[in-house]
Amino acid sequence: LEQAGVNFCLTDDNDANTKYLPMHVGLAMGYGLSEQTAFEAVTIRPARLLGLADRIGSLEPGKDADLAIWNGHPFSNMTRCEKTIIDGEIYDNFADTVTFSF
Repeated sequence: LEQAGVNFCLTDDNDANTKYLPMHVGLAMGYGLSEQTAFEAVTIRPARLLGLADRIGSLEPGKDADLAIWNGHPFSNMTRCEKTIIDGEIYDNFADTVTFSF
């Protein structure tokens, strides 16, 4: 798909839990998908396909942004998400409460 110039995105087939998405993206990279395209396939490309790229999908001034902080490469099956930032609140993924709000 990448070599043919097809506009595609990567997603998980389970709408209730996307915990395997990073592993699936890593597998696609193992079959030759470039790292740059892999990141785009889970960020800006789905936003474009949904008509939401003006609001989400990339880190730019004025856009909504939720972030994940990983302890390794996000597409490695050994990596864990340590913290997430959602609507300006920092969540420790190993605690039950918000750790910082701005």
